[in-house]
Amino acid sequence: MKTQSNKKGSQMDMIISFTLFITALMFIYFLVTSLIINPNNAKNSLGTVEGNIISSVSSEVWVLRFYNTSSPTCFESTLPELIAGGQSEGIGNSGPVYSQVNGKNVSFNGTGFIKIFYSNKIVNSKPFSGSGCIFISPDSEVKEEMVLQENIISLISNFSQNYDVTKNALGVPSGMDMDIEFKYKNGTIIGGGVPTPETNVYAGSIELNYLSFNGSYETGTFGVKIW
Repeated sequence: MKTQSNKKGSQMDMIISFTLFITALMFIYFLVTSLIINPNNAKNSLGTVEGNIISSVSSEVWVLRFYNTSSPTCFESTLPELIAGGQSEGIGNSGPVYSQVNGKNVSFNGTGFIKIFYSNKIVNSKPFSGSGCIFISPDSEVKEEMVLQENIISLISNFSQNYDVTKNALGVPSGMDMDIEFKYKNGTIIGGGVPTPETNVYAGSIELNYLSFNGSYETGTFGVKIW
C-alpha cells in the first residue's frame, strides 16, 4: 500500500510539473509575440499618427477677401465674429499687408486683391497703426480649416519638451516610440533627434501647405517614424 501511495504521489508531481511547464511556455510565447511589431498594425498606427498630426496643426481661420481696393491710405472692415485673442494677418498682390484688429473691426492698407486672415491662432507680424480709414465690406468671408506655421512650431516644441504626453496625444500605441521632424522648403529642419533603432522602424512623410507668419502660403514636409 505504501508503494502504491508513492506511485500516485509521483504521478501527481509529474502532472503538476508538466502543467507548470506548459503554462510557462505559453507565458513566454505571449510575452514574445506581444513584443513583435505586426507590420499591418504598425502601418495602421502610422496612418493614425499622420492623421492626428494634420489635425493638431490645423485651425479654423476666417478669410476675408477684398477684390477691388483702390489706392488711398487705409481700409477698415467689420469682422465676421469676435474671437477672444484674435489677431489678423494680411497679404496682397505684392506681398504681406499691414493689418490690425481693433475691437470688432480690422484695419489694413494695400491695393488690389487682399486677403485678411483672422484667428486666435495667428500672431500678427505686421501691425498697422493707421487711422481715418475708409470703411469697406469684404467681397467674401469664409471660415476655412488651415495649417498654420504657429501650430507646426507648437507641435514640435511640445514633442521636444513633453515627449510622452505628445506621443500619446498623437495616438502612438502603448509600448511604441516615435520621432517627428518638420522640413521647410529651404531645407531647414526643426524637431527630430530621438535615437532610432536600425530595424522594425516604420516611416512616413506628410507634405502640406501652410499659412506662414507673414500671411503667405508655403510648403513643408513632416517626417514621422514609429517603432
